[in-house]
Amino acid sequence: MITKEEYKNYIENENNIRKIPTNFNKLDNIYGGGLSKGLTIIGANTGLGKTTFVLQLADNVAHQPNTKVLFFSLELTKYELVSKSLSRLSYLDDNLTNHTPNDFISNSVDDLDTYYSHYEPIGNNVYIVDNIRNIMKISKTIYDFCNEFENDKVVVIIDYIQFISCNGNNDKQNVDIITRELKALANNYNIPIVAISSLSREGAKRNDISSFKESGSIEYTADYLIIMYQKENNRGLAFTDDTDTITLEFLKNRFGVKGQFDLKYIGNYAIFKEL
Repeated sequence: MITKEEYKNYIENENNIRKIPTNFNKLDNIYGGGLSKGLTIIGANTGLGKTTFVLQLADNVAHQPNTKVLFFSLELTKYELVSKSLSRLSYLDDNLTNHTPNDFISNSVDDLDTYYSHYEPIGNNVYIVDNIRNIMKISKTIYDFCNEFENDKVVVIIDYIQFISCNGNNDKQNVDIITRELKALANNYNIPIVAISSLSREGAKRNDISSFKESGSIEYTADYLIIMYQKENNRGLAFTDDTDTITLEFLKNRFGVKGQFDLKYIGNYAIFKEL
């Protein structure tokens, strides 16, 4: 039996109950105040801004005091991610000229120093790793990071699960090994881990738990399961001038209620805005 003193010590430990706001108010409300300890898995069809969304989430979190973000990018380079962040900041600041990520990465922006000065307070707290793919090396990096910043709030983001390598005999075993390891890391270090997952070809049309590749492992292991989709059409938006509405729906919330909300996605400037 857990004694009253043990239980009281647990709930009074900030590491066990703290929430980390994401600056997306509706997202924070469903989480119960912000990112929580545990494994969140986010899925979406190609071109709907999965990477853009989790990068903006990372930047929003990193802007807070005593918060560090470890971002594993298995698809884009760290320079491409920073270009997205710079583009978003240029869009948000009325005193700056709007520039696309391609403007930055192609060295087409005058006075880069001005833009980077806006990014540095965020970038100093975001540690992007783009050269590790093995789950055991990822695990060791998370271990070292949590120990180095043991007095800070830590958030880990992984883009994305299907690009992680491990020793399973097939895709199903690989996803099972990877998700269980990520879940154990989140619990052991009392941190939020947010990981992107791809959807199956047929599942991208259903927008339910079965949409996720190897959905059985993901469904049972994840604490929070989120799907992103368009209600009106299925065209990719990542590199267009259009602004469209993207729905984020919690398909699973182990510790609270499910829900959904809409965001405006401005793909050309790598930004999501609340509606």
